[in-house]
Amino acid sequence: MELKSRNEIEEKYKFDLTKWCASADEYYERLEKMHKQLSHLEFYKGKLGDPDKLFEYNKYFESIYLELETLGCYANALFDIDSLNNEYTKMCNALEKVEVEFGKKTGFYAEELRNLGENYLKDIVENAKFVDYKLEIEKFIENLHHTLSERDEHMLSEMSSFTNFASNFTVFLDGEMHIDKIADCGGNLHEMQISTYPSFLRKEDRVLRKNAFFALSNAIKNSKNTLFAFITNSMKRVDFINRLKKYNSVLESELNENDLPQEVFDKVLSKAKQYGYLKKEYQIAAKNILGVDELMPWDMGLPLTKYNPDVTFEDAKGKLAEAIKCLGNTYTDALEKAFAERWCDIYPSKGKSSAIYCSAIYGTTPIMHFNWENSADDILTFAHEFGHSVQALITDAKQPYNLSEMPWCLVEVPSLTVETITYLYLVNNAQSDDEKLLHMQNYLKTLRANIFSGSADAELERYMRTNLREGKILDVETVSDFVQNLDKENTILPKFDEAKYNWMSDGHIFSTYYNYNYTLDMLIACYFAQKIYAGDEKILNDFITLMENGGSKKTMDLLSDSGIDLLSDKIYDEAFAFFENTLNDFVALSERVKENNAASKTQVNK
Repeated sequence: MELKSRNEIEEKYKFDLTKWCASADEYYERLEKMHKQLSHLEFYKGKLGDPDKLFEYNKYFESIYLELETLGCYANALFDIDSLNNEYTKMCNALEKVEVEFGKKTGFYAEELRNLGENYLKDIVENAKFVDYKLEIEKFIENLHHTLSERDEHMLSEMSSFTNFASNFTVFLDGEMHIDKIADCGGNLHEMQISTYPSFLRKEDRVLRKNAFFALSNAIKNSKNTLFAFITNSMKRVDFINRLKKYNSVLESELNENDLPQEVFDKVLSKAKQYGYLKKEYQIAAKNILGVDELMPWDMGLPLTKYNPDVTFEDAKGKLAEAIKCLGNTYTDALEKAFAERWCDIYPSKGKSSAIYCSAIYGTTPIMHFNWENSADDILTFAHEFGHSVQALITDAKQPYNLSEMPWCLVEVPSLTVETITYLYLVNNAQSDDEKLLHMQNYLKTLRANIFSGSADAELERYMRTNLREGKILDVETVSDFVQNLDKENTILPKFDEAKYNWMSDGHIFSTYYNYNYTLDMLIACYFAQKIYAGDEKILNDFITLMENGGSKKTMDLLSDSGIDLLSDKIYDEAFAFFENTLNDFVALSERVKENNAASKTQVNK
């Protein structure tokens, strides 16, 4: 089936970006205005030793940064709905120039503040006027030896204009990488792109699924050197920046930025390995349900029941509205606004990015970017991005702009918690065993991806970044072989040489240790969601408190306020117990469904 063009999609299914910017003309006018505003930043150079001027600078900096953020989200959203539109590419390029200028104009800040000395900064921390900046300055003091000179900041700003590897990767993967048309069992040809690939893996036609798997695998294989260059060059860029900042590794920098001890990182990966057998047990269960001699990678997305409803976006809204009642009016009211105010861009179209995400700007309504396929697991996807949306609204209502951003390592907790609550609602309100089995399968896919795939991706990223830091030459074959051998004892799926490069289709690798954060946050979300759905008011309040606090405290303190200790085994073992119980229920239910289907078939034959 041919993908629709953008103008064939109904307006009600497209997000409304006018809340951020009314038009391309206004966009360029605001960018031009910013050039003049940026010049004023230099007024503060050499004056930060005056607390009043330092305070003024911080406020002025924030106003410009918020404007940059707004225009950036606007341009990127346009680019994502049609990456083949050259005008949108030009808009992103124009913004990039302003971002570079902004980086250069603010480059003096860290060096000047460092030269003012620790005693001056400690006085600022105690100054009541700087209450909203207290945490930021305390962290600055802790990391004085990691600050860069003005010259280094200028160089990095210049470098960013020609090292946007993630954007180039997206253009290539979503718009330019050729994927052959695929044939079904009847010989009919189908067009496929990255964004529609998952829908083909849900088709009953095993020939079509297999052809989809190899068409994508071969497309990536044929482009492996280009994709690998994007990824490794991006990693080299990040490593270069962190060497300038005197970090021993990118991981050290990431943990420091997130205020996480190394022990937490190691514990998450260790626990994922300890419970890795759960991944294999799921595969064995899927193989038995399907009744195949050998389970293949292209079987993993197939619904394990004949129940396969066509789920419209409106259907999903109704399900989500019921699921989130346990979270209170803030959530239910926001869902109504999401439809009325067009927060969502729903259906795939030609040139549209395969990415699924939520973008939120402080003080305004968020947007959600989907590639809706009318499948049951789209409900969980909707719940996830909606969770991000409401988190932004809750935090913004309680925190000033500079404290509104949750630590990067926790940003998926609100979304994964809402997703898990939605799953619990769906499985507990299913009208048949087949429906319940489908929802279980979809959620177990989420658990496997976020916990086991996420931890494996962290192992891969650490391997690549460590070797790059040590000056070793990485090649696409060696790295892909490393991926093939990761956790191979916990899978029954055969490996295919054509598919060993498929790891390069995940754009999350451009965000440092992003997939590790997903693993950590999934484990935390399991803790919250079970108890909230069961009606535990204290845990609900703890969850809301986490979002209300935003970025106002260090990570471990934020979690402590919400009853979570990441250094204890309790949170992890509870989450994996939830995983194992869900899997055991899934296996038992699948056997019952299989027996009922066999009995029905026998009755028909009689």
